[in-house]
Amino acid sequence: MESSYRKLKNILMVIFFLEAFIISELYFLLIYGFTHFMILLSVLSFVLCIESVSDFINKKIRMDFMFIAIALLVIYTVFFYEKSGFLNLFIGIVIGALFYLISILTKDGIGKGDAFIVGLIFACLGFKMGLLILLISLLILSLFGIAKIFIQKVRLSTDVPMLPFLYFSFLFVIFICDGCM
Repeated sequence: MESSYRKLKNILMVIFFLEAFIISELYFLLIYGFTHFMILLSVLSFVLCIESVSDFINKKIRMDFMFIAIALLVIYTVFFYEKSGFLNLFIGIVIGALFYLISILTKDGIGKGDAFIVGLIFACLGFKMGLLILLISLLILSLFGIAKIFIQKVRLSTDVPMLPFLYFSFLFVIFICDGCM
């Protein structure tokens, strides 16, 4: 019974993430047209969506896929995106390295894959947008964790996947800004 419930929950979560991805792609196309920025947002959204599903179901981010995605998005950001690509890349590397260090010091309190994703968001979208996405995701993650502690009586050391919160914070910030970047 537990196994079939978990499978159904995983299938519903995959459908939910794919719906969010499809809606976001249509929104990006509508708001930004077929531009470099729309392509950047689409690729970043695809990576976040796929890895969010992986993080939710397996509690693990596939690093082989991440390295390919990071390489492609970094190349695209530096060479094709007009707004200070090298500065954003530097900021992303510094923030990602800081989170990676936090992951090592806290013995995976924050996953190493999450550190790469946070660095990727900062590298692609810059400091202001990256910080806003990070802060919103941490706020929602904290509220979710507190609710989970009170409702399910779980311990503070219970693992909660961070990437789904980053993905939906990314979508929230992009939708709320509505072309203001």
